[in-house]
Amino acid sequence: MSRFILLHFFALFIILSQRHTAASSLSFNFTAPPAQCANTTIEWPNSGGKPPFEITFIPTGALHPEVRRIIDRIVVENTTNFTIQLTYPINSTFVVVLSDAAGFGSLGTSEVMRVQSSQDNRCISTVQSAPEFIFFIDPPTLTECSPMSITYKASGDSTAEPPVDIFVVVPGGKSFQIAQGDPQNMTFEWTPAIPTGTGVLLIAGDKKGLGTGGSSDILTVGVGSSIGCLASANSTLTATTVLPEATQSQTATIGDNINGTGVASGPGSQTTGDIPNKSSASNLSIEWRVSDFQE
Repeated sequence: MSRFILLHFFALFIILSQRHTAASSLSFNFTAPPAQCANTTIEWPNSGGKPPFEITFIPTGALHPEVRRIIDRIVVENTTNFTIQLTYPINSTFVVVLSDAAGFGSLGTSEVMRVQSSQDNRCISTVQSAPEFIFFIDPPTLTECSPMSITYKASGDSTAEPPVDIFVVVPGGKSFQIAQGDPQNMTFEWTPAIPTGTGVLLIAGDKKGLGTGGSSDILTVGVGSSIGCLASANSTLTATTVLPEATQSQTATIGDNINGTGVASGPGSQTTGDIPNKSSASNLSIEWRVSDFQE
């Protein structure tokens, strides 16, 4: 028994060490707190990154209606900064992923950020967002070291253009892409090698760009029956969990900034965009946000 406890402690020590390594990989910073409709600058002067760079803003939490879009920009120049007008409402939250030629999330993922106040609200859309295709997870919760599947399908008249990619975004940690064996297969099989209590969100893209399939809100990894998959999964670990206020669906206080009703959501979800009752749904219908992909 004592030997088992010792080995278990050693495994946890390795995991915590790997978490610290992953969390220290953030290679960019904001020059000022991000504010509604203001120019937001990200810089990475000492990252050693190689172009092309890809900057991805992913909304978190819930707005009613959901008017935000996934913002994805590719920069081919060998630069160390990027500026964009932030078109997210006051008090809403988001995560930024910075990638370079080494792959998705290679230069780090921000913690959950909150949009600061501003006198300008003219950039805020009044149009409800909708993805070009949608995806579902089964079972409807993420569990440490437990296999699951992610299936995508058409949304209305729109459909995905293979190859479809699914990415795991770990706020404050190291984000990564889920490997897909057969590009024609509409289902991804994945075992979350992520510690219990970690907040992650999923984002889908296709040939047209990252985010065209929308994203989930932040999902918290549940307790699994084994931690065996974690020992060799240091690239997916994070040293911190997400902000408690961002782990559940939330409505930001936005006043008169936007109008409209409802949100874009997959079949089976409530019209308010909340996650459906897990006891009555075999698959989770995730709240979607359309991509604003540009190159």
